[in-house]
Amino acid sequence: MSKNRRVAHSYTLPESAANFEIPAQFLSIHNEPFVLYHSFNTEPNRVIIFEYIANINLLALTQSLYFDGTFNVVPSIVFQLITIHAVYNNYIFQRQNYYIFWRANPSRVPLTALHSMSDFELASFQSLSPTVQHSCCFYHICQSILRKIWNWQVYNENEGMRMQIQMWPALAFFSINEVVTCFEALEDF
Repeated sequence: MSKNRRVAHSYTLPESAANFEIPAQFLSIHNEPFVLYHSFNTEPNRVIIFEYIANINLLALTQSLYFDGTFNVVPSIVFQLITIHAVYNNYIFQRQNYYIFWRANPSRVPLTALHSMSDFELASFQSLSPTVQHSCCFYHICQSILRKIWNWQVYNENEGMRMQIQMWPALAFFSINEVVTCFEALEDF
């Protein structure tokens, strides 16, 4: 049924983002603004933030934010979709934006988050306030390590080395003071 709805409401994509105009029916939902920020001519890369005002207020109240970017689900004229998830009263509210909200923050809502978690895109967590304690997702650290080492010849040819390398992500569970000692213990394994 949802596929039929998508087909019934599909639109032809423009050839580039430069000549894309947001259709009027997508500028608001239920008489509330939905496009909160649009950098049409103000930034070299076009940025659009979609969000309800009520949800921005929830973002401002949350103490924990989780965010990630993806390239796989966006149309060819769009570079990246970033989703922000805010925990509020033990419920996760999803936020879908085309830019990390606190960078643009068009309504200048003060964010009070104390914690955040994301993958390992350095630029994403460098944009956070220094008062926010940031953690990186364990799944993403494992994926990052494996992507880096799969092409190493020693990884492919040496079973013992491969086993040691596969233990590297476990170092994330030790305190900073213990990491070197634990890494050296892996060498002796």
